[in-house]
Amino acid sequence: MKNQAPFRLTGALLLAAGLLLITCFELLRQTLDYPNVLRESSARILALHAPAVVGAVQPLWYGMTLGSLCMVFGMLLLDYCLRHFRVPYRALITTVGLLAALFNVFGYLRWVFLVPGLAAAYAAPTATAATREAVVVVFNAFHLYLGFSVGEHLGFLFLGMWGLLLSVALYRTAAFPRWLAWVGVPSSVGTILGILEGAGWAPAAQIVEISASLLIGWIMLLGICVWRRREGLIAPPEMPTLAPSHTAAHLARKAAALVVLGLLGAGGAQAQQAPERQPGPASRFAPREISVNGFRNPSLGLEYRYQHVSVHAGYYPTNFTSGRTTSFLKTGLTLWFLPVGRQANPSSFYASGSYLRGVDREYEAKNGVAVDIGFRWMVWKGLNLRLGIIGLKAPGRDLEINPTPGISYSFFPGRQN
Repeated sequence: MKNQAPFRLTGALLLAAGLLLITCFELLRQTLDYPNVLRESSARILALHAPAVVGAVQPLWYGMTLGSLCMVFGMLLLDYCLRHFRVPYRALITTVGLLAALFNVFGYLRWVFLVPGLAAAYAAPTATAATREAVVVVFNAFHLYLGFSVGEHLGFLFLGMWGLLLSVALYRTAAFPRWLAWVGVPSSVGTILGILEGAGWAPAAQIVEISASLLIGWIMLLGICVWRRREGLIAPPEMPTLAPSHTAAHLARKAAALVVLGLLGAGGAQAQQAPERQPGPASRFAPREISVNGFRNPSLGLEYRYQHVSVHAGYYPTNFTSGRTTSFLKTGLTLWFLPVGRQANPSSFYASGSYLRGVDREYEAKNGVAVDIGFRWMVWKGLNLRLGIIGLKAPGRDLEINPTPGISYSFFPGRQN
């Protein structure tokens, strides 16, 4: 039990980092229209952080900072775990990951302490034009250096490089499922492409927003895998030190030990794989499932699953712009695949296609279609969290792409929750 603690702590830190970053990002998007607000004028940004309103957003920036700090400590402990997993390029992966996490910490810290002070000085009734001009100069300097250069440019570059290097290394490591590597590669590459926004490539902004969200979700999956693989991490026993005169005996004993360890490892691997391969892929899921969906993904309503396919229907609210909720009636089908873990009701990936009918605002009485992909994490018994990305298109409207978090509780008829 003592040796399991680092793996549990690593998994917990990576999960905490992902949950904090995703939750605070979504709340900042709804409150400040983040990250689009970063491209607003200095006066507009300072007004959004004035003393009268900063209390609503400063905790969210602190949550982003805390999530990045969890990443820092998670990276340090992950290095210990990777050594036991015998992952190649461990030193390089850890160095790049630590730099990525630190760059994000430095970028977010300015919103916690510096920007509120500058916004208060800018909005003060006694502030002169010269004072406001000086505040804007200071804000722009830190915004360009800590924000664009360190936080966004270096942060995205090193985070994407870390994800790409780790994905390649995990692909060559038997301790992790290969699908984890395949999922990490595209999100990492998309995050790296985010640095091209500074070169004037406009699509990079939307690409990195989606890719970085998926990469954070991938980090949470990595945390789950580290947590669940801890029991298989047993270092080979050390061989006794032998005198030079016993070299032949030493080699014979070493060879025998390796054969025994190899047979035990092969037997253990077969024992672990047998429950998944013998029953067939359909039995990895409970045959039937009824879900009460309480928040957004796929909708506020009900869902029924049979084997790998489910149908859902309900009320779907979303925010395409900050502070404006647009409502739809939504129904569709979802395909569930790649179950994760050995529990009776496993976490898994999903892909969904839906029909939507607008209820209000510019989508009122309009039809639309949506495609949603993501991951569902079974937290405890029937309680589960979803995180996905949705693309929504309606006639006469631009394609809208939004993150889709969700909270649900599921019941499994015929199987104990």
